[in-house]
Amino acid sequence: MRTLAPICIAALLAVTIVCAQDDVQSVRFDAIDVYVQTGDRPLAAYQLDLSAAKGDVTIVGIEGGQSEVFTAPPYYDPAAIQNDRVIIASFSTAAADALPRGKVRIATIHVQIVGDIEPEYDATITVAATVDGEPIDAELILETGPTQ
Repeated sequence: MRTLAPICIAALLAVTIVCAQDDVQSVRFDAIDVYVQTGDRPLAAYQLDLSAAKGDVTIVGIEGGQSEVFTAPPYYDPAAIQNDRVIIASFSTAAADALPRGKVRIATIHVQIVGDIEPEYDATITVAATVDGEPIDAELILETGPTQ
């Protein structure tokens, strides 16, 4: 009986370890480059809302864009990203000739993806404005890929 107990315990541990390994899901990190296309109009301010529509996604970081006026990370609510949704916004008081035009990367959002489901995102630009707060038509573009 004494020899049987350690064997039963070892077998139980082995089964537990194998079952636990079956529950392990893949984890990867992606970057979502967020662009705004303004055509020939200068971009002075924006606000957008982004969330995961499909997949197990956690927002883990936000960084600024490529234009000199938008290199600092945009404003966002840190508590909101705990719910896998973020509203980001930024503005510049620079003169029109110093503001970016055309396709401009305004931010990069870093995400952690758990599992094999390819995520899909809902994103809406709620505000786009030029100098003096004048609203402009702008297109929101998302490009995703592995974090470098």
